[in-house]
Amino acid sequence: MRSFSISAILCATTLVALPLISQAGGRVAFEYGTAADAAHVKRYGGTAALDWNVKWLQTGDWYLGGYWEAGVDYWDGRNGRTGNDSLVDFHITPVFRWQRDPNSGLTPFVEFGIGPHGMSETKIDNKDFDIGFAFGSHIGGGLRFGDHGPQPGHAIA
Repeated sequence: MRSFSISAILCATTLVALPLISQAGGRVAFEYGTAADAAHVKRYGGTAALDWNVKWLQTGDWYLGGYWEAGVDYWDGRNGRTGNDSLVDFHITPVFRWQRDPNSGLTPFVEFGIGPHGMSETKIDNKDFDIGFAFGSHIGGGLRFGDHGPQPGHAIA
């Protein structure tokens, strides 16, 4: 029941912020995932992406752009040996994207980002993080198609 309540609060907060993010040219995504190991953790959350609207290192049709990605995730696990079954993760990540100008129907891109994460707890299930701070990273690539060209925060990885 607690995970449902936390998830509902995260979703409601994101929905309230959606008009502000949309007016600024941003996008919102909802997430669900599980741990990659035996930690038995489910992750619920949302992210917002806001484009920098810059074109660096232009070479022909290609350029380096980017966006800010910020999010909140609720981790729902078991008590395990740590005695803690949940935590909240806040993060913000600058993401750099090498992409083609959206003047054609298909727009390929690659992207990477690394940013800080702050966690409400240092333990969950059978994991002990030692401190409530970490860096998270991602790398991705994809192909955008349609009239709007590349949209930050929508990688196919």
